[in-house]
Amino acid sequence: MVATKTWEIRTDTTTWREASCLPDRCFCEAVQSGTVRQPANAISSSAFVVMALLVLMRSRTPTAWRFAGAALVVGVGSAFFHASLTFWGQTADVLGMYLVATFLLMESLSRRHRWSTATLNVLYVSGNVALLAVLVGLPAFRRYAFGALVLATLWSELTNRRRGVVTEPLRVLATSVGVLAFGFGVWILDITRVLCAPDSLWQGHALWHVCGAVSAWLAYRYMTAGVSEARTPPAR
Repeated sequence: MVATKTWEIRTDTTTWREASCLPDRCFCEAVQSGTVRQPANAISSSAFVVMALLVLMRSRTPTAWRFAGAALVVGVGSAFFHASLTFWGQTADVLGMYLVATFLLMESLSRRHRWSTATLNVLYVSGNVALLAVLVGLPAFRRYAFGALVLATLWSELTNRRRGVVTEPLRVLATSVGVLAFGFGVWILDITRVLCAPDSLWQGHALWHVCGAVSAWLAYRYMTAGVSEARTPPAR
């Protein structure tokens, strides 16, 4: 008799590499033993999916699709991360955050440098491939990289305003920054367990998800206000 092998696709995430935050730094919410390990944090990730749909309801331009796609990666990736608490869930979650942050940074820089669509796309893709390599190889730096992208975007946009490149009212951008700062404050209180009720459905990190989605939505509105899809190639 000839022996045969049965090949299985292993879908049990408990056999996957664990997230960097385990065993005791995966935010305040208690880690469950079921399929969804942090229900409140996983469900609240849908705020980014709602935000992506709102963007596409207003516009179907390539820019809108690019931003909505990035927001969807955040929403799905974050939900997968908190449901599984695996390293690959963590990677998908943070990669989505990078996609949103680099979108805003590239849009800001393109206002000043008048990049063509092709140039913008190449820089966007290559930048995120580099960030993904760092995310996988040096996961401890993932949050610092995101913070650097946010600060770089603010610096770029303030430079645009000083040079008169943009004239949109600052209140939308200021509100976006304020909402993000508030959410980050709640994030800190949650991860340090200063304000923490592990078994509650009301979680500080879940509020951070909502604040992040609202902040990104406002930043997108600011960055794309009055911007035409027909980008002007750089002057020679």
